Amino acid sequence: MGRVLIGCVTGGPGVGAREVAAAGREDVMRKAGFSLSEYLWVIVLVVILAIIVLPMLAKSHESGRRASCQGNLKELGQALRLYAKESGGGKYPPTKYLRGDTCEKRTMDFFFQPDLLYPAYFTNIWLCVCPSDEESMQEVAGGRWSPDDDYSKGIAPCLIDTSSYAYLAWATSPAHFIKEGADPNGPDPFSAIDDAALAVVTQLAEKVKKLPLAEARDFLDEDVPYPPPDKRALHRLADGVEKHFADDPNDPKALEKARGDIPVMFDLFSVDATKFNHAPGGANVLFLDGNVEFVRYPGKWPVTKVIALMSAM
Repeated sequence: MGRVLIGCVTGGPGVGAREVAAAGREDVMRKAGFSLSEYLWVIVLVVILAIIVLPMLAKSHESGRRASCQGNLKELGQALRLYAKESGGGKYPPTKYLRGDTCEKRTMDFFFQPDLLYPAYFTNIWLCVCPSDEESMQEVAGGRWSPDDDYSKGIAPCLIDTSSYAYLAWATSPAHFIKEGADPNGPDPFSAIDDAALAVVTQLAEKVKKLPLAEARDFLDEDVPYPPPDKRALHRLADGVEKHFADDPNDPKALEKARGDIPVMFDLFSVDATKFNHAPGGANVLFLDGNVEFVRYPGKWPVTKVIALMSAM
């Protein structure tokens, strides 16, 4: 009787221990509703879904950060317009020319002079950092814009700089920087740069650093003429500057179109794809009419290869 019972437990004559163990596992899986092959298929499906879904989640996350970045530029645009409304001649803030904990040092930066707007016209310092620019987010939180590099000491306005965004204190168009007939997004952007434009920008920076402080401020509030006999000029960003760009300065529609083409602020971008705030490559641009548009690189002014190259110089 004992032998018969043992035979039943071990699977009967000729059945080994491994076969019994395997049969036992399959029996358990059958009771649970899955076979081994079904488990494998589930694992394969999970991997496939991960491959499909994770990039979509990342793209969704970036879309959210891009929207936040656009919101930052819109709020900064409102602050800039309010400043212009209250300033003499409707002028927007000058380009940044003072830096340091107490604004004691001279500089030349493509950003607005920050102490003129912060905290009088905006109080949220994080408007000046794009959420997609993780490096700058960490640097600011680590004290980049604070006295003694200590964020707990607050913000020193003149330390705020071009970390995520660039600001143009003069109204620009391709005609100011691109040789006539040249393509700003062509295969050789350097050859498309207008030599006179490079000279004007270089001389502008050098003059600002050499002039006495009061004279430098006055100089930055004026139009910048190109060397004669060139009749062009960089017109100071101000209410009404669009009349210099409109096809018909007496046509309200032409003026509105011109306002929609003049860039005020934009995400930094570069010839180096890793330097973009947003992937795939492109930049949010705040225009004079208050609209913020995402422009893929290379695209329309100012998100061009020429500007990317000039920013790297």
